[in-house]
Amino acid sequence: MKKLIAFIVPFLITGISFGEEIKPDVLDFNSALIEAQFSELDQLEEYVLSNEGITLKEVVANSNAFDVNLDANMLNNFAVNAGDHPVAGIPSFLWGCVLGPIGIAIVHFDAEDKDQTRKAIWGCVALGGVYALLVAASYIFAFSAYPF
Repeated sequence: MKKLIAFIVPFLITGISFGEEIKPDVLDFNSALIEAQFSELDQLEEYVLSNEGITLKEVVANSNAFDVNLDANMLNNFAVNAGDHPVAGIPSFLWGCVLGPIGIAIVHFDAEDKDQTRKAIWGCVALGGVYALLVAASYIFAFSAYPF
C-alpha cells in the first residue's frame, strides 16, 4: 500500500502544481461578429451557386466584389494546385503498396492521372521488393538453421 501511495502522490502533486486554471473568457464570443463574417461567406456562396463551373482562381480574381479576404496564398492549401490528387485522401503510393494491382486499378480509374498511376505502380513494385526480400531472408534463415 505504501508503494502505491508513493507512486500516486508525485503524479497528484505534479498535476496540482502545473495545472492551469480555466479561463472564463475562452467560451465568450461576439455573436454579431460571427454573423457578419457568415454573411460575407453567404455572399460568396450565392456567387458560386449562381455561376456554375466557376473555378477557385476565378473567384480569387473577382474577390474584390466581396468583403471576404481571399488571398492567392490560400491556394497553396489545396491539393488541386499541387497536382497531387490523392484518392480518398490516401497517397497513390500506398494504394499500390498495400493493395497491389487492385490499388493500381483504383488509382487509375479514380484519379485518371498518369503521374498518380505511376506512383501506385512504384508502390506495387516496392511491395514486391519487400516481399522478395522477406522470402529470401526466410530461405536463408531456414537453410542456415537446418543444413542438409
